[in-house]
Amino acid sequence: MAYKECRCPNCTLPTVFNDARMQCYCINCGFLIRKEDAGDVEPVVSSEAPCDAPTARPSEQSDGLVTVMVSVPDKAQPFMIFIDDEEVLKSTGGSYRVRTTPGRHSLRVRQNLFSETVDIDASEGTRVDVTVGIMGLKVNIH
Repeated sequence: MAYKECRCPNCTLPTVFNDARMQCYCINCGFLIRKEDAGDVEPVVSSEAPCDAPTARPSEQSDGLVTVMVSVPDKAQPFMIFIDDEEVLKSTGGSYRVRTTPGRHSLRVRQNLFSETVDIDASEGTRVDVTVGIMGLKVNIH
């Protein structure tokens, strides 16, 4: 799995690190994180883990952010997930934790030529399931 959770060296909040690209932007403050800056990197929830698995560690509960679970099906072409037009995840499948501020956000899922945008009310435990059909992408919010 290429995406890992780590702490941003700039704002010290949890974020997602793209191991394949060897760098990423912090989803909290926009800081460019290089592999040497990522520090101790721990795996994100694997695709085998249930979406309702506990996600917040005690140290994360006071940072003002909420965890949104994002599940995408296993496909050859990667999915790109954007929150408020900022790319937060690129994956070929699995379940991931994305940290964001609570409240209303625009969530866009893109794969190849297909794109689907929905409004979500992000709160702790919000789940977003992406499915692919003949007519394109479908985003379900739980």
